[in-house]
Amino acid sequence: MEVKILGWTIQEIADLVSVIKNNDSGNMVNGFEKYAKSSGRKTYSVRNFFYRLINLASQNDDIADLLKANKVELPSVSHFEKEEEENILRTLLVDNGKSVRNTCFELSNGDVKQAIRLQNKYRNLIKQNNNLVTSIRAELEREGKVCRKINNKNIIKLNLTASQNIITEKEIQSLFWGLVRLVKRSAEEELEMRQNFEMKMANSKLQETAIDLKRKEVLIRELREQNKSLNLQINKYKSMIDNNMLENSNNYIKLQELAESNQMKKLKNFVSELIEKQERSYKK
Repeated sequence: MEVKILGWTIQEIADLVSVIKNNDSGNMVNGFEKYAKSSGRKTYSVRNFFYRLINLASQNDDIADLLKANKVELPSVSHFEKEEEENILRTLLVDNGKSVRNTCFELSNGDVKQAIRLQNKYRNLIKQNNNLVTSIRAELEREGKVCRKINNKNIIKLNLTASQNIITEKEIQSLFWGLVRLVKRSAEEELEMRQNFEMKMANSKLQETAIDLKRKEVLIRELREQNKSLNLQINKYKSMIDNNMLENSNNYIKLQELAESNQMKKLKNFVSELIEKQERSYKK
């Protein structure tokens, strides 16, 4: 049996690492995209697997030894390179009619943790890198794309004037409850994403079951039609057999009647006499 790690074969892992290391641009994102195109996988799925593999290899010596034995040397990485941050903004700043949460869920192929990670990175960029956000937003608008409105209501800000050098108790309480709200919201969103994913999986299974039942119904109808056709043929042959039996019975009766008629009796007696004469001649 072929050994797999997180559903990937050793050869697939080796190919991915080779593409990343030999990428001319030296950018890991381009490596993910290049491998995704050649393998038929989605870019975020490839990226998600790669970082999970690195994390697993760092915690599991058996996995690390297995990769080493197959001459697979994982490159060192830093999460969210600059180009990745720009790509996240280019994707999530566009108003596609869906929420940021749902868009992140789709980008992560149903991986709840990855979706939360993308969403949090997007929010951090919105809060902390206004220059990059403004630049990407202007670039998108020049391309004729409609950008979503940025909601900053959950961003906790603590503005101190030049004359303030201490934080008041009221501001501390406000900061604390703001953090509580953010943690609660994050937990609720993760739960909602997980429930949506499980619901989609359940709906998918229900659809497969419904399709399977539909096929079986069609097969049953076909078998019923075939059974009906066979019954008609059986009845037809049965009727033919009954007719033949009746005809044979009538013929037998006619033969008996002919055998018992006077002419047949005379013929029978004549034949008998001839036989007797021959037997007597043989005796002489």
